[in-house]
Amino acid sequence: MKPDLVGPGASSGATPRVSALAAILLETAATDPAVSKNPDADEPPVIKAAMLAGCDHLDGWTNNPVPDGPNRGATMRPLDEVFGAGYLNANRSHLILTAGEQDGATSVPVEVNAEARGWSRSAISSGSSRFWRFQITEQVDEVAILATWPRYVSSNLVTWNLMNIDLRLYRVDGVTLVPLVGDAGLPYFSSGNVVSESDVDNVELVVVRDLAPGEYVFEVKRQSGGNTMPIGIAWIMPETEAPPTNPADLNGDGQVNGIDLGILLINWGSGGAGDLNGDGQVNGSDLAQLLEAWGATGG
Repeated sequence: MKPDLVGPGASSGATPRVSALAAILLETAATDPAVSKNPDADEPPVIKAAMLAGCDHLDGWTNNPVPDGPNRGATMRPLDEVFGAGYLNANRSHLILTAGEQDGATSVPVEVNAEARGWSRSAISSGSSRFWRFQITEQVDEVAILATWPRYVSSNLVTWNLMNIDLRLYRVDGVTLVPLVGDAGLPYFSSGNVVSESDVDNVELVVVRDLAPGEYVFEVKRQSGGNTMPIGIAWIMPETEAPPTNPADLNGDGQVNGIDLGILLINWGSGGAGDLNGDGQVNGSDLAQLLEAWGATGG
């Protein structure tokens, strides 16, 4: 599918702006301390992935996901027919690149291995996958995840072939992946796609909206076909903060109760756990603060 992305103005205005963004990212890869020592940072699939994943999705943008039924959230058309991956956003693409490379795991990770934004350059053998696990603590408006890769062209420039890559988003329960396609995804996202599985393109894009809090895994899977080529993977989502904790919840179980009172009393007269007002000693003032919060939950 073309275009890959769009910029402001007609072709004569958009082309230099898109080219300028590529130049900015290449300069960043060479000079920014966060990535300048990583030889993967200026690789073409990485730069392309950062540019496309960072795009804004304007009103009317769609990659044609199935809106309801058993295939809700799946698409075989990764890009919008008019806007491609979207409207270029230099700031978002720069944030993706400077977040640094975050390698995927060969099996479902037991811990989070992806931050709110980042990228990877991966080589995946036929039939294999890479997995990235991330966590959000509050609903986020939009998550964008993209994979792109080049064709393999023969040395005589006569023939070429292309890997077949799929991109999927799952909710995760322990190390078990829970598919979000169909009705299973209704509680977790309002619109967009959680599967991108074109058979003919060299890009796959997941754009999912109003994603519920929890832990998720996205999978980049090479189905078959083609010579092994590097895959650029990039993602961006709003950063969320962990919910605040009540300082009187000394054991962190989400409730101020007798266990917390016991911890405070054990440390009475010292400066350890239970020093809620920070004066260096656990005493009556701290006890009063704990009792005031008695029974409180969460933040």
